[in-house]
Amino acid sequence: MTTEKTTAAKAKAAGAKVPADRAAKAEATGEPIEVEFDVDGIDFKFEIDPDALDDAEALEAMENNIPTKMFAAIAGDHNEEFRDRLREESGRLRVSSMAKFVAGAMQAIGQGKR
Repeated sequence: MTTEKTTAAKAKAAGAKVPADRAAKAEATGEPIEVEFDVDGIDFKFEIDPDALDDAEALEAMENNIPTKMFAAIAGDHNEEFRDRLREESGRLRVSSMAKFVAGAMQAIGQGKR
């Protein structure tokens, strides 16, 4: 009988850490999720309340390509500060910048630093 190991089994046998689903852990424990990412060279590092991500209306808006509600849910108390940081010199806040922020935050949640 041949014993075949998957890549994950080989990595575990070699002592590698098994990736954890941080978002699920944070949601279960209520702990903030620390994220770090950039949007067009603007660095963001902050904590997200996992409860803020459980917003059906924000998710529905994202499905309709309207990132403003999800942006506000993710940014929390930093909403105005982060909006100002994403503004162009002309004062314009582009929807595309807000969408990149939301995408960056969601990706960082999955990769996070816990």
